[in-house]
Amino acid sequence: MRRSLHQLTLLFAIASGNALAAETTGVPGAPGTPGTAPGAPGSAGGAGRGLSVIANAASDKTHSITGGAGGAGGNGAAGGAGQNGGAAGAGGAGGDARLQVYGTPNVPGIFGPYLYAIAKGGNGGDAGLPGIGGAGASDGASAIGGAGGNASVTSVLWPGARKAEGVTIRVTGGNGGKGAGRAGSAQAALALIGYDSEPSAATVEVTAGQGGDALFPGNGADGGAASSSVSGKTNGPGLTLSSSTQGGHGGAGRGAGHRGGAGAAAQATMAASVSAGNGNIKTNIWLGGGIGGAGFSGADGGDGAAMRYAATPTFSTSGKVHHTVSVFGGSAGYSSGGMAGKAGASETTLELNDSRASDIQVFVISYGGRGGFADDGGTSSAGATGLARSSINGQGTIHSNTYGYGGEGGWQNDGGHGAAGGDAFSFSDAIGQSNVNSAAGAYGGTGGGARGAGGRGGDGGKGTARASGQGDAGDVLAGASVHGGSGGMGVGGADGGDGASAHIADSVTGSSNGSLTLGNGAVGGKGGNSEGGVAGNGGNASSRLSWTESKAAKISLSTSAEGGDSGTGSNGAFAGRSGSASATSALLSTAAGAKAEANSYAQGGFVMSGTLPGEVRAGSASARTTVVSAGDGSAYASAHGGRSINSLRPVRDGSATSHAFVIAAGAARAEATGIAGSDSTSDTTAIVYAEANGGGATYARAHGWGEYVDAQAKSRALGAADNAARTTGYGLHGTLKAESISAGWNRSEAGASAIATIQGTAFAVESSANIGGAAPTLRFDPERHSAFSHTSIAPGEASGLDGDFADGQPAGTGTMGVLVRPELPGGPLSSTLTAHFQFDLSTPGQLAFAMLDTLAEQSGFVSMALSISNHGTELFARSFDSLTAVELFFDHRLLLLGAAHAGLQDLLVTAAFTLDQPGGFGFEYALGIAAVPEPHNCLMMVLGLAALLAWTRLRQMA
Repeated sequence: MRRSLHQLTLLFAIASGNALAAETTGVPGAPGTPGTAPGAPGSAGGAGRGLSVIANAASDKTHSITGGAGGAGGNGAAGGAGQNGGAAGAGGAGGDARLQVYGTPNVPGIFGPYLYAIAKGGNGGDAGLPGIGGAGASDGASAIGGAGGNASVTSVLWPGARKAEGVTIRVTGGNGGKGAGRAGSAQAALALIGYDSEPSAATVEVTAGQGGDALFPGNGADGGAASSSVSGKTNGPGLTLSSSTQGGHGGAGRGAGHRGGAGAAAQATMAASVSAGNGNIKTNIWLGGGIGGAGFSGADGGDGAAMRYAATPTFSTSGKVHHTVSVFGGSAGYSSGGMAGKAGASETTLELNDSRASDIQVFVISYGGRGGFADDGGTSSAGATGLARSSINGQGTIHSNTYGYGGEGGWQNDGGHGAAGGDAFSFSDAIGQSNVNSAAGAYGGTGGGARGAGGRGGDGGKGTARASGQGDAGDVLAGASVHGGSGGMGVGGADGGDGASAHIADSVTGSSNGSLTLGNGAVGGKGGNSEGGVAGNGGNASSRLSWTESKAAKISLSTSAEGGDSGTGSNGAFAGRSGSASATSALLSTAAGAKAEANSYAQGGFVMSGTLPGEVRAGSASARTTVVSAGDGSAYASAHGGRSINSLRPVRDGSATSHAFVIAAGAARAEATGIAGSDSTSDTTAIVYAEANGGGATYARAHGWGEYVDAQAKSRALGAADNAARTTGYGLHGTLKAESISAGWNRSEAGASAIATIQGTAFAVESSANIGGAAPTLRFDPERHSAFSHTSIAPGEASGLDGDFADGQPAGTGTMGVLVRPELPGGPLSSTLTAHFQFDLSTPGQLAFAMLDTLAEQSGFVSMALSISNHGTELFARSFDSLTAVELFFDHRLLLLGAAHAGLQDLLVTAAFTLDQPGGFGFEYALGIAAVPEPHNCLMMVLGLAALLAWTRLRQMA
């Protein structure tokens, strides 16, 4: 390799006969002379001197050359009477700058040596002005501006005795002279061999020249081409390479029927390798398309450069690879009185296959160009599309991050409409042998603004995204999100544009034997603001994901949706409407013993400040989650209605609907939250439902907030497993319910429910049930108003209740109670509590109800009604209208409820409470079964039931 580099050096030396100083500027061209006699032409400007230099890298720290500037053309002389004016002189061409740097950087420095290689093409000279024609004659002919000089740097560097801590190559093409002079191109090529013992780094910056503006009616010149090529190789611990390549901008055009020059595209290539060891590679590519030239006096704007980058880069190392590609489409040219140019789209594709790296992190970013601005009756143009696509396949950990951005729409003056924002697309695919993270995000462009009454801002652009991840045994994550573009703003009486809606459905896939996480997200665009008009509406958002998993040990699913906020109205402008949000997750996990979890989140958009055109409600929110799992399962749903940030007039907050449902062979958990706005005075509804069905520990929780609240939590479990439900909420009106059911063998079932009707109260209801599990304890919620019912069918019942229960063994125990705390005021509260005991009796018995303990606080008790039934037939009923009466009745009393026939028993205990002041009452009880006594054994039965009370007492103490 070293030998071939020396041969290349020799070729460089043969190609050029001169080697100049480290910093050299070519001689500028002489300016043209103006015409002297009437009608005489101006002379052309002289060309700047070009430079071609070969330099030894060790000879100096900085090697810089600049081509000479072209001379300006001379002006034509005015014509005499009846005589044409003199022709303008053409501008002189700028000199080229061609630099070749080779060898070993070997320059000492305080912080280590650096090497700079710089080449600048000379700017072209401006064309002269034509002479004015005499009376009845024409003006002189116009001339062309001088071409900008081309610039290039070619460098081959290898290590020497001293380390070059950084290499910078900077290349700039010359600008074309006025008179539509041609732009100079810019090119750079670097081959770097790094150090064995130290990290190596290099930066390449390339900027092509700008096309010359038209001096008179005519087209502007196109921008110059730009390209870069960077390669690096090292045996050392690391290599960092970076390139920035900007295509040239178009020159301005003038006059109707003409246009600005087109922006030029940029190109880049890069390769890096670490031959031995595990050195890290970090690379960055930045590419920018040239901007279209402006159009003046009725000329159209020039087109921005469309960028298309597709690469399969080569990176070779057993260490880490970090690679970033950012590509920008060229923005459209402005127009005054004509059509703005077309924005350049950006399409960026990266494909990487790597068999060595231990960790690969890739960022692929693609920006569509901005639309062109227009005024004086011109027409603006839309933002361009931004598309990003990546496909990464490696042996180690993979991080694929892909983002597409639509370009912003062009602004419109003079009462017209701003242009739409560009659409965005993002696709990410990643395959690895270890952990894999694949993320795709698509962001629609913002609509262009508008000025003047009757005008309107442009609408936001839409987004489309998809992601996939595949790994063998590690953690795999695939996430895709879409973001609607915001509406353009309206000023001076113009309306704001609408934010784009965002919708995504089943846009992620993945595979793993370990942990798999999949997620969809959607965000609606914000409405455009308005000064004196009507603000734009926020975009709706929806996210839906359904997945069936058969092999992952842990599977997590998530969806999120956020409605766009309305635009803000000022100077008397109306506020816009905000967007709604809907998120739905459905997961089926068939792998035995796997853990499955799904989460849905929805947030309605906010209504911002401004006057209101009528009844306006903030965006509603809906979240639904369903999980079915052969192992453990968890389902979470959270919906938050939009709110109002409107100081001019109250706005009704958005309603919320939230559902979480899970069925699992193992543990099960369901939690649902619904928040309908920020307070309870804006006509909002929160509907919340959580249901958990499990073979192991089971828990359901629901929480609701709004003016009207309907919240329920329901839990179902088997046998002795923990099984509880809890519902909390706040509202002016509504119902809260918690229900728990446990099933056992031989048709046995234990159930409990707590229902409360609320009026301006923050309240909680709780329930729990089990068969053969822990007996419930009697206690109040230490933090809030609450009602509870807890039940347990006693150990042994699940196997049949076949014995003689004359010894007082209980069939079940339970607690019930209601509490209203003084620090949490609210209206009158009604609560109904139930306990359900279902079991089989093989022989008849006597039913008994034992009152074990009570718990009372303060004096808010109004009334209580207690009833006990079997198969719907009432066995006992009593009402109480004072706390004293109920405490006296429940003081360790034993009720004989009558005979129980053999077969299925279906006992229901119901307690209905009413409280209007702080205070509460709770009680603990037991149900017992004894054999039907002979008449002479009646006393023995009573004694046996008394023993039941004692038995339950001892069980609690134990």
